[in-house]
Amino acid sequence: MSSSNASNDVCAIHFRPAHAAADHSHREIEANALGLLALCAAQPYLRLVTLVSCRPQTTLAGSLHPTIHRGGPMAIRTTLAKLGFLLTVLGLTISSFAAVTVTIVPRRAPVTLKQKQQFKANVSGTTNIGVTWLVDGTVGGSSTVGTISTSGLYAPPSKAGTHTVTARSKANTSVSAAASVWVTSYPGMMTYHGDVSRSGLNGQERALAPSRVNTATFSRLFTRSVDGNLYAQPLYVANLLIGTSYQNVVYAATEHDSVYAFNADGKTTSPIWKRNFLGTNITTQPRKSNNLISPEIGITGTPVIDPSSKTLFVVATTLESGVAKHKLHALSLMTGAEKYGGPVTISGSYAGLAFDPARHLQRPALLLVNGEVIICFGSHGDSLPYQGWMFAYSASSSTLHSTGVFSTAPSSNGAAAIWNSGGGPAADTNGNIFVVTGNGVFDLDTAGPNAGDSFLKLTLSNGVFQMLDFYTPSNESTLNSQDQDLGSGGPMVAPTQNGAATPNLILCGGKDGIIYVVNRSNMGHFNATADPAVQKLTIGSPEPINGNWFTPANWNGYVYFGGTDESVMAFKFTNGLLPTSPSSQTTNIFGYPGASATVSASGTSNGIVWVLDNSAFLGGARGGTVNPAGPAILHAYRADDLAVELYNSSQAGTRDTGGTAI
Repeated sequence: MSSSNASNDVCAIHFRPAHAAADHSHREIEANALGLLALCAAQPYLRLVTLVSCRPQTTLAGSLHPTIHRGGPMAIRTTLAKLGFLLTVLGLTISSFAAVTVTIVPRRAPVTLKQKQQFKANVSGTTNIGVTWLVDGTVGGSSTVGTISTSGLYAPPSKAGTHTVTARSKANTSVSAAASVWVTSYPGMMTYHGDVSRSGLNGQERALAPSRVNTATFSRLFTRSVDGNLYAQPLYVANLLIGTSYQNVVYAATEHDSVYAFNADGKTTSPIWKRNFLGTNITTQPRKSNNLISPEIGITGTPVIDPSSKTLFVVATTLESGVAKHKLHALSLMTGAEKYGGPVTISGSYAGLAFDPARHLQRPALLLVNGEVIICFGSHGDSLPYQGWMFAYSASSSTLHSTGVFSTAPSSNGAAAIWNSGGGPAADTNGNIFVVTGNGVFDLDTAGPNAGDSFLKLTLSNGVFQMLDFYTPSNESTLNSQDQDLGSGGPMVAPTQNGAATPNLILCGGKDGIIYVVNRSNMGHFNATADPAVQKLTIGSPEPINGNWFTPANWNGYVYFGGTDESVMAFKFTNGLLPTSPSSQTTNIFGYPGASATVSASGTSNGIVWVLDNSAFLGGARGGTVNPAGPAILHAYRADDLAVELYNSSQAGTRDTGGTAI
């Protein structure tokens, strides 16, 4: 016998003498057994494990092992390398048994309510490779835990939960392998930063937990190419019925005026559909001299999805025979086809001032509230004349039509742009709409119409935007004169602070490095000597040292801020107020324009803060410098302790490298 590789085969040696009662037979057995043991000891690939039993009762038992059991057939179990034979020598039978093993792929599987998952089992060490499939210990599963076919196809139940799929060997029922299945009811990311409050939270994440987000278990799955830069946040819809199959779909809009729908699970490499809004004498707009959006301007504001009508609303900016236009498109989620007679050109006037599309950029994210699509505008290149604008459109009568228009400063050089660095208007549970403006004329305190550097609370009723309330910092004139836009960041409606003196809050950060915490039930208007804000939390210095260009996120009482050239910081509400110092912060510093954090969690547990570092963009930076091109870097941190970085996309060499930052 010879072997070169070790394995875990098991050899059973059975002694079966023909004449057990004869002394010479006993001696023959003893001689053969001792000879075999000597042979075993001489082989480098053979290791004696146990002596199990001996029959008949002879001195052989005592001579071999003092603890040998008397009264049954004797078996010597060994670990043997690749001994696949049956040998009988002088009444001595040697049988080789390979250890049965089972493996299962995938070992982890997140699925949506309509998404089936194929599992495969591999059985080795036996010719009987069949397995029995179980879910949570039940053969074939059930309607409450999900079912699994004899071929390993798992169908989830109708409720979210965590389950275990097991493949059990039919050859050896004590051997099995298991996989975890996380069933989520998360419907998708239909709007910028998760919801109308702009919380930045996905609280229904079951698969991703801090223990599973690291370079060993978390990595980039696939990439898809698009035809332009992505300033708009991608959106996601789960369990969308396209044709006869349910798919999870991600939607991406580019500055080349294209919208893509991709299978979010990477099952197809080509897009499900693509729509482009360019054509003969229809082009994107050229970049402005400051290069902050480069190299072209097409779709900049994040679209919004209406899941009830399965419609994606998006604003595309074009030049048509040299004339600037902003058009609202309503696209089918399944096919990308235009709906409701779209597109419609955005236009209107307010207080005698007409909207000039050539002077304005549709930077803020769209908002869907009470069936109305809210669209906001700021300046195109920060060059007067411009104003802040808000439009409302509806498809309630089966055609896209205007239902409201409002200007934040209805005069030629009124300014007061709504731009929010890509954030957008927010809404509360009552359907009230909140926007925060930038520098501009201010005279709301004297019943004027101009709302520079202000928080505004509005409602849309009978085709008219009505301003219900406002807040303006006491140093508004200083902010305006020093170009310290209050609305450089995006607003976030905070969760209700139960038990606090002021439970209903809205937050936004400005270029001055301050987080403004405002009572959205009684915003306080303007007071030059006693600022009516609930709290003004300084997290950094004013621009150009720091400044805020982010939308906050929240989870489990924490609020997350990512100022320029600062760490991402976590502050935790206590009695409706934020402490003066963060409870934790990242060791990483994020360059211009800072970072808008998002959070994934399973309710109040397994919180992870996700941050995309886009500071390596190619183009104009603060102070007129030009950044070299570099990749965007994705970071993941423990949400309850930002000092703990779980993962970043540069840790595994080039394996997870992201696209070029913009």
